[in-house]
Amino acid sequence: MNFRDAIGIDPDSHGCSCSMVKVKNEKIIKRKYLATDSGMEMFIKWVKKQGDIIVAIEGSNGLSKPLEKALREERIVFYSFKPSDVAKFRKVVLGENKNNEKDAESVARYAMALESQGRLDRYKRVWFPDEELQGLTRSYEQKSKIMKSEINRLWKLLRAASPDLYLALGGNNPDSDIDNNILQNSGILSLLAAKPDIYEWKCLSDDEFFTAMGGRNYKGCQKHIEELQKLSKTFKPISSAMSLMIKNSVMHILLTKQQSKEIVNMLKEITKDNKDVKALEEFKGVSTITASSLIAEIINIRRFLKNDNLASYSGLGMKENSTGNKESKKEPMVHSSLFNHRLKDAFMNFAKNFVRYNPDSHLSGYFRNLLKDGMPVTEARKRVARSLVRVTFKKLYSIIEDYNSTDLEENIERESDMARGSGLHP
Repeated sequence: MNFRDAIGIDPDSHGCSCSMVKVKNEKIIKRKYLATDSGMEMFIKWVKKQGDIIVAIEGSNGLSKPLEKALREERIVFYSFKPSDVAKFRKVVLGENKNNEKDAESVARYAMALESQGRLDRYKRVWFPDEELQGLTRSYEQKSKIMKSEINRLWKLLRAASPDLYLALGGNNPDSDIDNNILQNSGILSLLAAKPDIYEWKCLSDDEFFTAMGGRNYKGCQKHIEELQKLSKTFKPISSAMSLMIKNSVMHILLTKQQSKEIVNMLKEITKDNKDVKALEEFKGVSTITASSLIAEIINIRRFLKNDNLASYSGLGMKENSTGNKESKKEPMVHSSLFNHRLKDAFMNFAKNFVRYNPDSHLSGYFRNLLKDGMPVTEARKRVARSLVRVTFKKLYSIIEDYNSTDLEENIERESDMARGSGLHP
């Protein structure tokens, strides 16, 4: 076997340090490049000049992003190693303290050692995330967390300003005919933004209420106005500070809602020709954001040989709970603690909405039976999500044009129709 020379790369916040190590133990060639367009052009030109050589990077998807992008665009194969693995190798083999140049040399020598053992291919970077899709879905996730936090804060402010209004907006005031949680209603939020001093509501006419609520005659608008007018008779004066905090909180919520809406619209635009996203949207209850989140985190279904691999990656699979040759007496199988949390959340949302919008499906019946047997809702939903991993796996592999469907069947265990989620229809 002909072994190759290697370029080891240690990225940092400014660029990268590179060390080219040759099989014949000649002098190590060192280079540094800035993470600028011109810097990356020089880096690529230098790498190409070396011919058939291993290109290995310490870490991935962090400081190495500019490097990875440049290499991908030029179709240059590269390998990525965990910093912890490189550190162990450096200490054992080189016995050197950490610095950028030594790290780069360690990466190169580690890659050469792995190639000599026939283990290098497992570190090859073949599939890469769609940065726009992943960026938008993760941004939406962040906005959702911000929204939840700010709404909870607004509830606390309203409870302090007026317990009667707090209970009424939640649909829990026995003296009000409002029987649903309406705080996130756009008209109510507009009213709180325009008139945060709720004591002023006593003097508002029907038309002034209507205007402050955005001037949109939505279903139930007049009823809400009547109930709020009735409630306002019990309101007491609030401080200017409280009024300002309510206004700022509501404005933050409205801005976040608008930003989330814009993200969803952009996702619809950029995924209109995405076969994977469109395939998942065929299932009832799967929105653009859920389908996009699943695909953004899966990246490419070819990364997973079996649905078990995808389940493990999404935190919905089980692993053996044993130490050495001794199996745990309490729990022989447990969930892995290392998984993609975003992907798990997306599958859990998939499960929640699938059961809701497909009440006649086998999985919905399975879910109801689990609840009847006393299983907690979250655990039952997790079981459904695990079955949907199988469904998603099969669905995404089925649309790969050059893939033989019989190969897929050989990778899937023989399971019952219920566990496999058969009978599911979009």
